[in-house]
Amino acid sequence: MLYRTNSRTDKKISALGFGAMRLPVHEDGRIDYDKSKEMVDYCLDNGVNYFDTAYFYHNGQSEPFLGEVLEKVRDDVYIATKLPVLNVHQYEDIEKIFSDQQRKLRTNYFDYYLMHALTDFAQWQKMKEYGVIRFIEKQKAKGSILNIGFSAHTSTSEFIKILDDYDWDIAQIQYNYLDEDIQAGSEGVRYAKQKGIPLIVMEPIRGGVLANPGQDIMDIFEKAKEKKTPAQWALEWVWDHEAFIVVLSGMSTIEQVKENIKTAAQSPPGCLTQDDKNIIGAVRAEYKKRIKVPCTRCCYCLPCPQGVRIPDIFECYNNYYMLSPEIARDSYAFRTMKTDAPDGKASKCIECGLCETKCPQKINIIEELKAAKDVLETEEVLKRQKKMVEEDKNIL
Repeated sequence: MLYRTNSRTDKKISALGFGAMRLPVHEDGRIDYDKSKEMVDYCLDNGVNYFDTAYFYHNGQSEPFLGEVLEKVRDDVYIATKLPVLNVHQYEDIEKIFSDQQRKLRTNYFDYYLMHALTDFAQWQKMKEYGVIRFIEKQKAKGSILNIGFSAHTSTSEFIKILDDYDWDIAQIQYNYLDEDIQAGSEGVRYAKQKGIPLIVMEPIRGGVLANPGQDIMDIFEKAKEKKTPAQWALEWVWDHEAFIVVLSGMSTIEQVKENIKTAAQSPPGCLTQDDKNIIGAVRAEYKKRIKVPCTRCCYCLPCPQGVRIPDIFECYNNYYMLSPEIARDSYAFRTMKTDAPDGKASKCIECGLCETKCPQKINIIEELKAAKDVLETEEVLKRQKKMVEEDKNIL
C-alpha cells in the first residue's frame, strides 16, 4: 500500500480509503456481515487505514457494522463519519446524532468529522445558525473530534465560499475524469491546494458506472499500450494527482477490494503516461457526446422561487444518457427529496422563466426540465423517494 501525508497532521493515510456505503447486502437490505467483514479484514491486512461511513449509509446499519469490526484495531485506523445536515433542525439534534454515532461506532473520538453533502453556501449558513460551530469546536477541544471538515456536492463558486468561511481541516469532493468541470472541479482543487486544505476524493469511479462502460468506450481503452480494467483507469487518473490524501472507494465485493488495493499499490502521483492521458481524454470526449444539457452548475439560475434544484436535475438528466438510467434515477430521488422548499423536483416548475433570464449558457430551462421530468420522475422513482424520506425519519 502507498501512503500520503496529511500536511496538517503529518499522519500517513493509505492512498485507498474504504467507503462503507455500498457493502454487500442480503435480499432484505441487511448488511451481509460475513462478506463485509471479509472485505474489511482484507483491507486491514493489506495496509488500508482509512474507513469512511455516515449516519444514514445502509439505512443506519453502516456505522454499527464498522464500529464492531474495527473495535479491536480502533487506535490503528482513521475513522471518518459525517453529520447529516438534512436531519438537523436545532442544536439538540446535533448533540443527539453525535452521541448516537459515538455509540454505534464504539469510539469516544472521530479522526475526521464532516458536514455531510453540503449542496450550497446557504445550507452551511443554516447549520451555523443551529450552532454547529459551537458544537464541533467544543468537541475538538475535548478531543472527541480530531479533524473538522465537510463533503460537498456544490458548484465551484459555492465550494470556494464554504471553504473560505471556516478554518477547515479537510474537505471531501466528488472527482473523477468526467467531473473535472462539475461540482468543485479542478478549479476547486487548485483553490483548496492554495489554501493548504487537504482533500479527500469520493466517487472516483462515479458510483461504479465508470467500471462498466459500453463497448464503444472499451474499444478506446483497448487501444492503450498497457491493458487495464476500466476501474483501474478511473482510479489511476485520480491518484495521478498529488492534491489528494486519500481516494475513497465504495466497494461491494472482495474482488473489487483486491483489485483496488493492487491498483493503489502501484499508483503514486504522476503514475500516468502521456499515452494514458490521451486515452482517458478520448474516453471523456466520447462520454460527453451524450450530454443533453450544457449546464455548467454555475448556479446563477438559483434560487428558484419554487425550490426546484435545477443544476442537480440537469446533472441527473445528463447522467441518464451518459452513464446509467438506474443510477441517474436513484440520484434524482435523493437529491430532490429535501430542500428548503417542500421538494426540489422538476415537476414543481411553474414556468415563471426567472431562471432563464439569469442563465449564462442561455439554456431553455423550462423545456429541458420537462424533458428531464419525463425520464427521471417516474412513479417508481417517486415511490423510492418516499421510502427514502421514511427511512431518514426512522434513522433519526
